[in-house]
Amino acid sequence: MLKESTALLQLYQYLDRFYQQVKSPPDGDKLPLIAEQIAVQLAKICQQQPILAFSQLALTPVNTMYISQLAMKQSVLLSALATAGDWPSTVLEELLAGNLFRLTGIVHQLSQTTPASQEQALQLSQQAGLYTLKAFGADFQHRHWRQLLTDSSVSKQPKSTTQRVPYAAALMFCNDLSLQITPGLTKTVPGLELVIQQLMHKPANPEQRHFAGQLAKLGRTLLLAGRFCSDTIGEVALIITAEPALSGHIFDLTSKKLQPHPIELTESSLKLLPPRLLPSSQWLDLFVTAAREQTVLPPLAIAEIQQLNPNHPVRKQVAWLEQHPQLSSHLLQQAGKRTRKGLQIESLSHAVALIGADQLPQILRQGWLQQQSQLCRQPYQSWFSQLELCLANAWQLLAEHTNSVVLSATDAELLAGCFVLPLQQDERCRYLPLQATLDKPSPLLQFSYQMCWQQTDYPRQVSQSVAAVGLPMMWQDGALYYRQLVEIQNNYTQQQCARLLIALGWMMTEAVFFGVNVKPEITENTYKNARHALDLPLFPWHEWLQQLSARCGCYYPIQPGM
Repeated sequence: MLKESTALLQLYQYLDRFYQQVKSPPDGDKLPLIAEQIAVQLAKICQQQPILAFSQLALTPVNTMYISQLAMKQSVLLSALATAGDWPSTVLEELLAGNLFRLTGIVHQLSQTTPASQEQALQLSQQAGLYTLKAFGADFQHRHWRQLLTDSSVSKQPKSTTQRVPYAAALMFCNDLSLQITPGLTKTVPGLELVIQQLMHKPANPEQRHFAGQLAKLGRTLLLAGRFCSDTIGEVALIITAEPALSGHIFDLTSKKLQPHPIELTESSLKLLPPRLLPSSQWLDLFVTAAREQTVLPPLAIAEIQQLNPNHPVRKQVAWLEQHPQLSSHLLQQAGKRTRKGLQIESLSHAVALIGADQLPQILRQGWLQQQSQLCRQPYQSWFSQLELCLANAWQLLAEHTNSVVLSATDAELLAGCFVLPLQQDERCRYLPLQATLDKPSPLLQFSYQMCWQQTDYPRQVSQSVAAVGLPMMWQDGALYYRQLVEIQNNYTQQQCARLLIALGWMMTEAVFFGVNVKPEITENTYKNARHALDLPLFPWHEWLQQLSARCGCYYPIQPGM
């Protein structure tokens, strides 16, 4: 047997042992760590051998615990969603571990179910997170799991999409699918394609439709690998893959063995048979493929942008840009914004001419910041983009009304990107709900506020990004010291003016985008001092906020991007 097949079967054994260790009271320190270790191996085999992993949705090894079969199928489905959604590998491992742990609360109940209690098993699994948290007690705290397990459970008080951890819906989706395709409690189960069809015919919620669409991105091999099929004369075959063509091995009904050589199957004459138990573990070798070489472009370093000389002829600049597609697309987009009707620009030469040689380096630095943001793969990326837009507009608005400091629109956007990037790079925010239950403040809002005004290292991170994108020293200092109050005085340095503009712009953004004014006395004092230092017009505070709201048109994206 190939090592990949052996590794897969060992994972079933690890899962069996893991769930057999669940006792009363459970070990709250040991079990999460074991779940994390198994999750790393699960993620590895799902990513390196996707067809082998997909086959486990249709072929279930005998002599494994029912809960281990569920856990494996849920892990394969979660990994498929992660691939389709381009989730970071660390996120996949976190969710796999959390999901394995989620099922520990129903190990003993599931072991007592009977073949007639499929509905009972579904209800148990949909509340597994709550059972687990109850078993481990109110003091259980491991990473983000308490919130994740709570939100991935069906409860008497249902939460909206924005009140749950974004990934909780994915766990619930995979849980419900796995219950219907696992043959542990019934002799015959439908195939994954039928379960998804039935789901789409029902009044499915938008999240379920989204995840079903994500699975469809991966092609038909996900649905067909490991399935038996028959033709019009009763010949049976085991499907191995569906891409680029449907192929498999003929199954000899007399000897109960597969013919050694694969053949291409004629799809029009085939009928899919229900999933079944795996007759021979040797068959797993048929699904093993050569390890995939993942050709991922390395992230563009900011130093590479310095190589582009704005004084070079346009022909040389275009030749350089053609070697960096990540920046080219951003440049074309920004050039389109500079046309009267927002036209789509397709020529790099045209884009360079529209942008201008003097603005080209700054626009490319924007592209670098945008790439760094996209690399975070945040479910809240749209939310952070809106925050960045509001912040940039706040600083532009203030800069337009002062002669004390100069901040162009492009530089304001760069500065805003530098302030928002560390928020997205912090892994904690992806496991927070956008809205809280009852009348509590938004967890994501609270996180952003605490990072901005209380987290010790945040100003240094921002200042380093500001330096990287080439903004003047006064903005680097302003980012580093914007929390420090500047008292009213006769003369202000450029650094002090920059600090006050940054702080006041943040407070305006909090009032407009967050809808809060946490410390009115500090806001009032900062506004008074900034108005004096920047020689701002004597508008009342609410008028500044109205102007900001009108020019940025920001909104709360409701649905996290998965």
